[in-house]
Amino acid sequence: MANKPGRRASGEGSISQKKDGRWVASLITGLSEKGKPKRSYFYGKNRKEVADKLKKAQTQVDTNTYRDKDNTSFAAWLNLWLEEYKKPALRQTTYEGYRLQVSAHISPNLGHLRVTQIKTEHIQKFYNEKRLGGGLSPKSIRHMHCVIRGSLEQAKKEGMIFINPAESVSLPMLEQQEMKTLDVEQVSTLLDEVRESRFFAAYYLELSTGLRRGELLGLRWKDLDLKEGTLSVNKSLSRVKDGLILQEPKTPRSRRKIKLPDSAVKVLKKHSAIQAQERLGLGAAYQDQGLVFANEVGDPTCPRAFTRHFERALKSAGLPRVRFHDLRHSFATMALEGGINIKTVQEMLGHTSISITGDIYSHVTGKMKDAAAQKIEGILGRCSEK
Repeated sequence: MANKPGRRASGEGSISQKKDGRWVASLITGLSEKGKPKRSYFYGKNRKEVADKLKKAQTQVDTNTYRDKDNTSFAAWLNLWLEEYKKPALRQTTYEGYRLQVSAHISPNLGHLRVTQIKTEHIQKFYNEKRLGGGLSPKSIRHMHCVIRGSLEQAKKEGMIFINPAESVSLPMLEQQEMKTLDVEQVSTLLDEVRESRFFAAYYLELSTGLRRGELLGLRWKDLDLKEGTLSVNKSLSRVKDGLILQEPKTPRSRRKIKLPDSAVKVLKKHSAIQAQERLGLGAAYQDQGLVFANEVGDPTCPRAFTRHFERALKSAGLPRVRFHDLRHSFATMALEGGINIKTVQEMLGHTSISITGDIYSHVTGKMKDAAAQKIEGILGRCSEK
């Protein structure tokens, strides 16, 4: 006789179907503090799913490797998730950023709750307090949400929870930051200011390519082909807890090849000759790591020190206070206004998609559209009078 719906099949153990349609399996996984049998429950969308979870749990109980997920605190789960699931897959700087979010914000506020206790309202209240009371930016809130949502999604996959409570929260809108750029005249003033400094070639290359700061300082001579006039982005210099490291670029799109203008090739050749003199002067004391923009002894240039040099140069030249990252924006703006198509600019910048480039530089592309309309008017306008 066939089994009735909701009854367990032979050999499946304790499996049943709840009124809401979910399937649940139960298993004695150990003893409580009072020495009584402790039962754990596993949920799923169908009988096979819970049967597989039950079988896996039984094997873990038999081999003494079972972990009671029902009583796992969110703080403990976050640590496990970071170490076992994310650390092997993330760039070190990204991992350390996640770790900082957990230790500074998430665990102190939500870590005491069990994973099975967390509700959407807990997460929403946490975000609201951090935004309104803590003064954190929408971008910071969204970074924390990436950690919380990701960790709870993994908990869902493991059967610790049936739904991800982070999916239903309301996130603050991102604030549109005003873009600051230097115009052509200001760029010329900046280059004149730093012309005699050891960083002149770095500034010139930045304004010729729009590299990210880490990409610029992580550039190695083997990444350049000065004969062909090309540059390949393969590494990025970043500061981590233990110091400066060369790591993989930010995204797959960030790994790219860029054609250099002839003037940039000329500047780099001169810079190479100057670096060779430094290396010869220091002899064995020079720590040659093959970096294009190394410091005086061949070690990586500290990004913070480089930024401070940039800030002093702006002040000395009487230029507006902008971030070094704004030189990247300045390059893109000059390129677009100079007639370089947006697809080429996207590839040079290493943006994931052309829509990102279009959104960031919409003020420039708007002018380009106006200019295009005027050109078409010049071509066809006279025909309307015939």
